Amino acid sequence: MNFGQALRQMTAGQSVKRGGWDNLNQWIYVRNPDPNSDAGQSYIVHRQPNGMLIPWVAPHVDLLAEDWIVA
Repeated sequence: MNFGQALRQMTAGQSVKRGGWDNLNQWIYVRNPDPNSDAGQSYIVHRQPNGMLIPWVAPHVDLLAEDWIVA
């Protein structure tokens, strides 16, 4: 699927990843702030191969890719 389709999956609660990502332990998802959060709006989180969670800023190669899958 393309990134637009992947984004729809994420806003529906799914995690997605690129089919070309080598490590199976990484994916992205939308995190919605809860009442105790400092975040004022939803954002995309990247679960890295080492398990760390970081905010994700999409590189253009990922935005244009057609190999997104539900994780």
